[in-house]
Amino acid sequence: MKRTDTTIQSTNEKNQLHVIIWEPEDDPKAVVQLVHGMAEYMDRYHEFARYLTDRGYAVIGHDHLGHGKTVNDPSELGFFAKENGDRIVIMDMYGVTRLAQRRWPDKPVFILGHSMGSFMVRKYITKYSDEIAGAVVMGTGFQPAAAADMGIMITNHHIRKHGHMYVSKTVSNMAMGGYNKKFKPNRTPVDWLSVNEENVDQYMADELCGFNFTVSAYNDFFHIIKDLAESRDSERISRSLPVLITSGEVDPVGGVKACMALEKKYKKMGMEDVEVKIFPGDRHEILNENDKDVVFREMGDWFDSKL
Repeated sequence: MKRTDTTIQSTNEKNQLHVIIWEPEDDPKAVVQLVHGMAEYMDRYHEFARYLTDRGYAVIGHDHLGHGKTVNDPSELGFFAKENGDRIVIMDMYGVTRLAQRRWPDKPVFILGHSMGSFMVRKYITKYSDEIAGAVVMGTGFQPAAAADMGIMITNHHIRKHGHMYVSKTVSNMAMGGYNKKFKPNRTPVDWLSVNEENVDQYMADELCGFNFTVSAYNDFFHIIKDLAESRDSERISRSLPVLITSGEVDPVGGVKACMALEKKYKKMGMEDVEVKIFPGDRHEILNENDKDVVFREMGDWFDSKL
């Protein structure tokens, strides 16, 4: 495997997006673009990327604005943009897709998004489904528009009162505060991430993980959730696009219920190739769980089946 770290210009025209490319020794059979979640970064996917390269795939992914090595200063952590952040992060994803297409012009490109990245992938395919060979939606939720509207209203209030960079405990608790309750008694504040305690401890110790989102970034994220809930954009998804919806069985972000609801929605729209895969006993980060070897294999098998 060969790893290359590079950068491309963000759509915000200010930041350079940190991009990692993992390549197999031989010519790849396809490309998998990874989209990471909230308050983490692409390097956490190295083991999964290495597995995919062993199966003949090239892998590419970037650190979102406000994350990882894309930030110019620690003060930028958890911040997308003052305006149109919800659009910018999706266009940045497409910029990475275009990089992959230029590098491997004759290879199909798949996209996989985890957690916040799963919502971004769901938004992405409303615009760019004709550009990709398939999408994996991992660890997603299925929130109603009313919940997103409430979040937008509250974050707009904080932005007006305190500015875009403000961090609100109220908003953070509203968005994520209930996740750990399912796993009491709690060993850490993020037990909900994983049954694998080593993974949880590494996350807790990593200064590039678990930071608080700014109210403006939450506002951007709530706008993405609202767009998805209102379904107008979803009507533009190619009906032939293969989609795998996957989750840990006890993932508090959405779990089985969210996966089944999204599957029902996509099939009702007339999408022809939608599957659901649930991993028993797993929590949110299925790529870092104790059964990650099984998860890796299932993901690789699904990609193979769509070539």
